[in-house]
Amino acid sequence: MFFGNIRVPVDDHDRSIIDDLAQRQVDAQADGDHPDDNPTTFKSFNSQLKIHQVGWAGEYAFAKWYGLERPQVSDEYLRAGDAGFDFLLGYRGEEYRVDVKTTANKHNGMMKPHDQAIQADIYYLCFATEGYVKIRGYCTAEELEAAQVKRNLPYPARVIPKYQLHDPWDRDEITELDADAKIGDSEWSGMRGPG
Repeated sequence: MFFGNIRVPVDDHDRSIIDDLAQRQVDAQADGDHPDDNPTTFKSFNSQLKIHQVGWAGEYAFAKWYGLERPQVSDEYLRAGDAGFDFLLGYRGEEYRVDVKTTANKHNGMMKPHDQAIQADIYYLCFATEGYVKIRGYCTAEELEAAQVKRNLPYPARVIPKYQLHDPWDRDEITELDADAKIGDSEWSGMRGPG
């Protein structure tokens, strides 16, 4: 299924926005109420910041590539997290909840902890490195639900190898839905690239 990556440049301006979002998220979650905060996930402040930088880089690059609006992200959103998906988008007249998963390990495929609910319709995998992000491909919720659970990882996770993902180039008609749409209890309504 896997054919090609979409390479999205991340310049100094993009990086400053990504770094700011990651730092704000670390600061907002300092009280420890965020659902992802647990001692086995974040071993230090620096690793927590790095994890958020990688995650925001993928979401930002995805939004930049597809021309989606970059929201004003509230501290409440950063504190509480999303509703299990990052974007509410349209594709060929249908509505889709999209979650962007990002890794800094070029060998990783799509991974989702097996005890986390699958709440998106489509999952995109990105690889973030210095200067660019690659959108590697996507899978459907049904494919992720059916994926093998690997237990020999730091946490048991559903895993789809990157070469089994769908080609990201075949969904080039993505459109943003109503900018007033709400995702969960957050103010997030999708993203649009810088500018």
